[in-house]
Amino acid sequence: SIYGEGQGGDAPESYGLFANWVNTHVEAPNAEEMPFLIVFGDITMHKTVPAGQINHYLGDKTQDADAIAEWQQVARKWNTWFLRRPTGQPGDQVDQQWSEAIGAQKIIRIEDEQRAVDYALGLIARSWGYFGDFQENMRARQDEVKVEQVSKVIKMICPTCGGPIPTSASGLFKCGYCGTTLKLS
Repeated sequence: SIYGEGQGGDAPESYGLFANWVNTHVEAPNAEEMPFLIVFGDITMHKTVPAGQINHYLGDKTQDADAIAEWQQVARKWNTWFLRRPTGQPGDQVDQQWSEAIGAQKIIRIEDEQRAVDYALGLIARSWGYFGDFQENMRARQDEVKVEQVSKVIKMICPTCGGPIPTSASGLFKCGYCGTTLKLS
């Protein structure tokens, strides 16, 4: 589900609580492949999720949780991406923390946050072999500049592992990093 919380939160934010909830309350038992989990954000997370917070919001009796470890666990079960709002500098504290949590290759710095859903849908379309269809659909709503702005970030990365895809790749392409086969247009 896509949900824009709006108005932001404190800095750092409680991304770790969300990861704990995913780890303890969310299942996708019938998924044939790793399901997508896409987070849109711009700030670091609290390093620790207090047990009292987990109990209060999730009703779980537990100990404090390490937010990075929670996200690492999420990333083992979910095709996890962090869509980074156009704030800060590449390699800053936000990028460093999220890199540790889910892997640097799974952070996408978006140029236009109004297109956040397009970036997310593009990742999914790329994974399923429908990136060309995604681009055509986007052209019905956006000008070519916006289509290219969103596409350029997505089209040269593997949607499963974030590994680079050579610009010369076309047709069926097997990612050398994770082994995923992609249908490229």
